[in-house]
Amino acid sequence: MGQPRKVMVVDDEPDVVVFLRTWLEDLGYETCGEYDADMVVDSALREAPALLLLDVNMPSQSGIQVYRKLREEGPLQGLPVIFITGATDLQLFGSACSPLPEPAARIEKPIDLAGLEKAIAVALEGKGQT
Repeated sequence: MGQPRKVMVVDDEPDVVVFLRTWLEDLGYETCGEYDADMVVDSALREAPALLLLDVNMPSQSGIQVYRKLREEGPLQGLPVIFITGATDLQLFGSACSPLPEPAARIEKPIDLAGLEKAIAVALEGKGQT
């Protein structure tokens, strides 16, 4: 069995980060977390996660802005991202927006853990196992 895959959890709500990290660790993943959207790119470069769970609505900049920066950063361009959002009608990647690749998945809050677990497995498929 290989090394556990590392998942970075990004949310401005500390309780969400702690909850998701604990849940992921119980599933066998290694985790890291970030509360400040402005620090995500630097943290991701330092931590080298296999997957990013990214909140959309954060105070300093949106998860969409962070996602755009990740897609512009050479080593992070291929990092799978799952958006976690409370917005139920999220139209982020349509023709009206500047072109961005689709994220690996979008999960709505309140979080369906079974759905998130499945989305994580799909996003990491072919990238090793936990």
